[in-house]
Parts: sequence; structure tokens; C-alpha cells
Amino acid sequence: MDRASRLSESPPIQRAGFAPVAWSFRAHVVEHLDRTARILAPVAAFAIPVSTSAAEICLGVICFCAFLSVCLDCICVGGFRERVSEIHRNPVAIACLALFAWMTIGVFYSSEGLAESFRMLMKYRPLLYVPILFTVLQDKRLQSYCLHAFVAAMYVTLAASFLMKFGLLENKWGNTASYAVFKNYITQSVMMAFAALIVARTIVTTQRYRVLHIAILGLMLFNILYMSDGRTGYVVVIALTLLFAKMHLGWRGLAQAFVATAVLGMLVYFTSHKFRQRIDRGVVEANLYFHGKAPGKSNSIGTRLRYYDDSLTLAGERPLFGYGTGAFKSAYVELATRTGVQATDNPHNEYLMILVQSGVIGLGLLVWLFFVQWMAALKLPTEQRVLACGVVLTLALGSIVNSLLLDTTEGNFFALFTGICFAELSLRPVATSLEESPATDKAVLGR
Repeated sequence: MDRASRLSESPPIQRAGFAPVAWSFRAHVVEHLDRTARILAPVAAFAIPVSTSAAEICLGVICFCAFLSVCLDCICVGGFRERVSEIHRNPVAIACLALFAWMTIGVFYSSEGLAESFRMLMKYRPLLYVPILFTVLQDKRLQSYCLHAFVAAMYVTLAASFLMKFGLLENKWGNTASYAVFKNYITQSVMMAFAALIVARTIVTTQRYRVLHIAILGLMLFNILYMSDGRTGYVVVIALTLLFAKMHLGWRGLAQAFVATAVLGMLVYFTSHKFRQRIDRGVVEANLYFHGKAPGKSNSIGTRLRYYDDSLTLAGERPLFGYGTGAFKSAYVELATRTGVQATDNPHNEYLMILVQSGVIGLGLLVWLFFVQWMAALKLPTEQRVLACGVVLTLALGSIVNSLLLDTTEGNFFALFTGICFAELSLRPVATSLEESPATDKAVLGR
């Protein structure tokens, strides 16, 4: 029996007319809380690639309403065990809570002050959002609304980016060299790559407006490969292309896509000045670092490689538990003082960020989270599987060269789309969510 059905029933105890009134009031409040959360979910999806403040407010209100609704539900119908069971049978929720719990423990042994440690912990609050969002995003229509809202935001971004290219628009992120609109070019390229995956899925699953969607997909790829400076976006879009081919065409399709991607990659390299410049510069900067030249401000790749080396040095000093949550900056400052390098508060690598602060235990929990998501995604129907695997691949690959869970926009993206893709696991029996494979979606073309 679902929550709405239980709330509509009469209370188990009648006490002089008070219980029915209290019961009705609680049911009324829960209904409005649920409605508010559901209305704001697509708004949050639109806001994530557009406005950090709006996305933060929407997700905060959604999670507050959902959490309060669940609490009142438990009070009304005694559904506490059922709620715990929903979390227990969703392995993604458990993995998110486990990582956040370990980082919370890290606050208490951190070499940094309590205030800074707690501030860093709160940057990882999207891990807490995920189990709460599972209670909101179980409806297929709501999931569809969120996907459409996100893609609509990326359409706006795409149009504005081309306006910048033609000299008709400019803002703090975009100029004559970088056509980023609402976010920096790294974030925009990653978001655009994932939006392209959604559009590609639409092309093979529906006949409606197929030609228009193909044209939009082409513009998205052009924006990433010919207009953007984001090398992270280059990697993500290639990975998502290969994923899409494997999911819809099998291993033979993957092999064909690999060859086609290599050929098209060479074509883009010789026809896109932006792409060629960024690739060549990255190779030169890496070679300079490996040949012993100290990286400067003009050598972003060399600087990141130095961050990686120094982070591994720090991790080697406290491998098991790390320095504690929030202690990366102070630990790196101490190392920089000893070695004479410039200090940083972000290694631009989520795995190393977690490793230095939370040790190999924290790193293991992060890898476990991505592994659990991937394995759970493979059990979903084909149409959902593509997006779910896409979310994992985007975050797992992007986290190699950026601290994506730490970054606000990417962290919110992780929370919302993990909620969209894996919410249904909370509705399944344990065996179904982990062991049984669903029937193949025969409506998907190419199967």
C-alpha cells in the first residue's frame, strides 16, 4: 500500500473527535509538502545548468519538504520501518549515506578546525540529497518533466552560446575565446555532453520531431568540439558516444562506433582550431612537466599534474584515515612550505581530494558508490539504462580531472540525476533491485 492510500484511511485510534482532525490535518500537510517537492523538481532541473543560487534553493526546499513529509508519514501511519526498508533495498542510497557518514566521522579527527571541517562536509550534502530525492522522483512522468526541463535549459545555453559566437552576447564567462554562458566552460561542456546523450536517446526512441532533434544534436556536438575550451567535455562526449553505441547496438556497434569516433576525431582535430589548439597545448604542457620544468600559471596541465603528485605524497603520509574532512588545504599548505611550491585548496581530482581527507577508506567508498551505481544501472530497462550509465560515466570520468562532487553545480547534477535514474530501486523487492534483470525494452531501435 502506498503512502497516499495509507493517509486516506481512518486513524487507528479515535479519541473524542481529536484524532480524526489531527489525522486529516497531517494528511493535508503531507499532501501539500509532496506537491511542493514535485513542482520544484523540474524547476531545479532547469536551474542546475543556469543558476547556482536557484538550484540550491530549489533542491534545499525539495529535500526539506520531502524529509518533513516522510517524518509526518511515519507519525501518521507508523511507516518508519517501511521507510528504512526503502533505503535498505536501494544500494545507491546506502552507498551515498556510507560515504557521507565516513566524511562526517572525518570531521572529528580532522587536523583542521571544526568550522572549516563542517563547511567542507556541507559541500558534499548532495550525497544526503540522493536518498531524500528517491522519495520524490519515483513517478515516471515527473522524471520525464525533469529531463525535459534540463534539456530546455541546455537549449537556452546553446542558443546563447551561438549568440556569443556571432558577437551578439557576452557575459563574465563568455568572450571571444570561450563561449560559456551561465557557467564556466568546463561545467558547460560537461552539461552539454550529457544533454546531447538525452537528445540522442530521444532520437532513437521516438519518431516525433526526429529531424529537429538530429539538427539540435549536431549543434550540441559542434558547440562542444568547435566552440568550447573544455577538454573534460571532449573526453565525456567521446565516452558517452561509445556508451550509447554499446547500449543500443551491442558489442559490434561499440566496435564500429570506436572506429567511427577515431576517424571523426581526426577530422575534428584538423578542422577545429579550438579543439586542435587545446589538445596540442595539453600535450606540450604535460611534456614540459614530465621533463622537469616547473609549471607556471600558463601551464594548466602541468599544474594539475603537480597537484596530483603532491596529493599522492600527502596521502602516503596518512594513507588509512587521511587528514580529516576539510583538512586538504592546511595539509597542502604545510607541504608547500616544505617544498617551496604554490599551495592550493583543490587538487582538481575528486579521487585525490577524498583520498587525502578521508584516506583509502573514503576513496574505497567513493569507488564503491560509482560501482554500485553502474551495476544498478545495468539492471534497468534499456531506455533508462543509457541515462543511468551516462550519469555514472560522466561523474566517474570527470572526477579524474575535476572535483565534481565538491563543485556545487556538478554536485547538484549528481544528486538530481541519481534520484531520477535510480529512484525506482526503492520500489522493488531486494532481489529485483540487485539480481533480476528486467525485460528488454523492445521499443528501442536497433535491438
